[in-house]
Amino acid sequence: MKTNHPMNGATSVAKERIPVFDLPHKGIRNALSQMSLLAGQTDYTTFASVDRLYKLGKMVFRFLTLHALDENEVTFKYLDARVPGATDHERDDHERLEALQYTLEQQLENLHMLASEGQDVSEQGARFYQLFSELHGMHLAHMLEEEREVQPQIYAHFSDEEILEQRKEIIGKNKPEDLLIMWRFMLPAFSQATRIGLLKAFKIGMPEPAFAAIMTTLKEVLSESDMKHLESALA
Repeated sequence: MKTNHPMNGATSVAKERIPVFDLPHKGIRNALSQMSLLAGQTDYTTFASVDRLYKLGKMVFRFLTLHALDENEVTFKYLDARVPGATDHERDDHERLEALQYTLEQQLENLHMLASEGQDVSEQGARFYQLFSELHGMHLAHMLEEEREVQPQIYAHFSDEEILEQRKEIIGKNKPEDLLIMWRFMLPAFSQATRIGLLKAFKIGMPEPAFAAIMTTLKEVLSESDMKHLESALA
């Protein structure tokens, strides 16, 4: 953002801060949208269709769980240490979201089991779809609140260097297989420029097998043209 100095008309540029929630929240919006779409498209009379929903749901629910833990155990922990009680409302939201997610996970397991036995689970599928829509809406409102209200507090009390250290802590606390689930939803949700920048850093800083696993995962979720562009930029 450019501002004109009131005395001499000189132009200054405000420093752009490191986003705290931008990367994971884009991934969560992507994951929730995919799940909402597929839950509506699923043919609940056939096991193959229900199984596809089940497999996506397992990854989406795992991602949601991991992100909530990352916020509670890292982002919120540090903010609360400097501003006691700052994230009480967000933590309460997490508990409500977790309870609703648990119900959905149980429903999905039941759907999958009954469909595997050849049963028509259309009625159960309709209830699952509606309840998932409720979870989707709650998450969207919750993330907006974090971005609009919590992130400014973080900026007021932490430097960019401290925010980067927290991001490193989050990456370090998660298992490689869990990080792959996150990247599966996060990286396709970024602009090509952001995606390339991150992957260039990953290529330098990661063991080769870990980087190769990310690229293999991206081949499953990116278009052929996007993947070719990406591979060319990373060559």
